[in-house]
Amino acid sequence: MLDPFLVSGVVAAGLVSILSPLVIRPILARRGVVDVPNERSSHVSVTVRGGGIGVMAAFIVGGLIAPMGSQTSAVGVCLVIVVAAGTMAAVGLIEDLRGLAVGVRASLQLLIGVLGSWAAWSIQPSIGAWIIPLGGLMFALYVNVTNFMDGINGISGMHGLVVGGTFAAIGVHESLSWLVAMGGVLAVSFGFFLWWNLRPPGYFLGDVGSYLLGGAVAAIATGAALGGVSPLAIVGPCIIYLTDSLTTILGRAIRREPVFKPHRLHTYQRLSDQHGHVRTATLVSALSVLTATICWMGAFGYVPLATAVGLTAVIALTYMALPALTRAFQRDRTSL
Repeated sequence: MLDPFLVSGVVAAGLVSILSPLVIRPILARRGVVDVPNERSSHVSVTVRGGGIGVMAAFIVGGLIAPMGSQTSAVGVCLVIVVAAGTMAAVGLIEDLRGLAVGVRASLQLLIGVLGSWAAWSIQPSIGAWIIPLGGLMFALYVNVTNFMDGINGISGMHGLVVGGTFAAIGVHESLSWLVAMGGVLAVSFGFFLWWNLRPPGYFLGDVGSYLLGGAVAAIATGAALGGVSPLAIVGPCIIYLTDSLTTILGRAIRREPVFKPHRLHTYQRLSDQHGHVRTATLVSALSVLTATICWMGAFGYVPLATAVGLTAVIALTYMALPALTRAFQRDRTSL
């Protein structure tokens, strides 16, 4: 029998996510909270941003209701996740409305991550205190990863759907009802936003949404690690995002280019120039489902661990090579 709290929380998150833009979007438009295209943009028309406000509300509402049927300690971890992700989203909202210096943003990301990891570990100290600084670093890292990757229509909504769905499935497999709840709320909150993001005239998450996504994924991942879930299973749906972002950052650092300066060097950006937004976002999400599945199989003993790691690496490297492969294929077709 399904937990009524879980069902209620997921339904509430879905309703808030799909209905809140009816109120929030006109307000943002009147306030001039819009993205104006420039030479580095992937879109071509002025589009309202800040849609992550509604997704934030959906995640908070659903995240407070859905885990209530779990054990007391698990409910406490979920509360930490909601507070950490919600606070990170609030920082993103300030960035959307007023802007923040890079150093301030980075400091807040790390501080929220460390405090959140400490709070979760205090409730459930199942492993060493080393998880606190590591969790803080991973929190700050993934907030920036999701911010870097939020550059085309559909990609963040689909990522929240894929990662949330994976976490919920892991929760079912490991009998962690709170992980089922938080994964389901994450998936529904971002999945329902796609209705507004993909249909004309468009509606962007903004930093409030991308910061929420990164913070929620990282905080849930930390909670799952404290609950004994295999790190390989946790990181599986995030492999493509991590590979694209970290290789791009490393390449820019090697070339001594400003890492945080806007650019169009990510693999997904180059693919979107060739194939369009929705196809690229769908491809990234499909590959994320594939890496999640393979890592799941390796983590839970369905295939040898080395096989899972090797296949995941091949998929990630193939993804990175796709823009060049596409160009080569197009040249061959032209020469025929």
